Amino acid sequence: MKKIILLFLVSVLFASCGKDNTPASTGKWDSNAMINLRPAAGTKALGDSMHLSALEIVKQTANLKFINVAVYGNQVVGRGFSEVQRDTVSPMLKMWGTDIIDQEGNYVPDFIEASDCVLQRIFNGDKPNMVIDTIAYIPNSVLRLAESQIKTAYAVKDYTTCYKIFNDAFIFIPITGKEWRALKAQNLQ
Repeated sequence: MKKIILLFLVSVLFASCGKDNTPASTGKWDSNAMINLRPAAGTKALGDSMHLSALEIVKQTANLKFINVAVYGNQVVGRGFSEVQRDTVSPMLKMWGTDIIDQEGNYVPDFIEASDCVLQRIFNGDKPNMVIDTIAYIPNSVLRLAESQIKTAYAVKDYTTCYKIFNDAFIFIPITGKEWRALKAQNLQ
């Protein structure tokens, strides 16, 4: 009896070997995919007198704000981050893949076609003297490149490439509110 059970288990193991049943390999979209917002290369581990470190940004970011004129007009929109969307080991912030490709596999332009994307922290959030502070930004050039690459991969249902872009493309750069306003004034964001 033991030999029969062992033979059965071995045959099941061999039958499953070599089969890739991930959503990407089956041509289906994985609605659980994540988008990683990583610190730019050279972001200081300890921060400095003006900027937060990558880890501090991940811990303190309350929301991501952006503008998408085609979808929302000139209204600034955004999204928050829960604790499960903070990786303090790597460090990085995580967005849901459905912010770009929804659960049914439809392309969503809201975030990926946006501009002026900033990460913000909030001081005294429950008090009348609440202060919102810009602490990092995702350059528009990063968004445009990722948008182009994702649209190309998405058009041919190459979800493996989409996942890779979600993992690697989105970088943030520490900045102060004053520096952000200066970049915007010069149209350099």
